[in-house]
Amino acid sequence: MKLAFLGNSTYNPPTTSMAMIVVHERRDVMAHISFTSNLKRHVDCPEAVIAATCLRDLLRSYFDMHPRVKKYVVDDQGCLRQHVVIFLDGEHVVDRVGFLDPLRAESEVFVFQALSGG
Repeated sequence: MKLAFLGNSTYNPPTTSMAMIVVHERRDVMAHISFTSNLKRHVDCPEAVIAATCLRDLLRSYFDMHPRVKKYVVDDQGCLRQHVVIFLDGEHVVDRVGFLDPLRAESEVFVFQALSGG
C-alpha cells in the first residue's frame, strides 16, 4: 500500500497491523494548530482551527492556506525537518514522514523549531 504524503513522493507504511491507522472521515473533528514564536519570527504562521481527521490532512490544509510555512516545517520530500518538532495533544509526534496520527475533536497541535547552541 502506498500513500501520498506532504512531498511529491510516496510513503510505504510498515505492514504490521499496529502501524496501520484507519480513520473514518468525520466532519466534527476540529483541530487547533499553533506555532512557536521562534518560527513566527521567520514566517507568518497564524493559529488556525481546521477540520481534519489526521495530522497529515491538517498540515496539508494549513499549508494550502499558508504556503510559505511549508518550507519551514517539511523538507522537499515532505518529511518533517530535522529541527522541527510537532506535539499532538501534548505528545511528541513520532511519525515524521506519513503524519498518520489521528486527530480527536478539539485536538491541539503545536509546531516548534528546536533551538540549538549554548
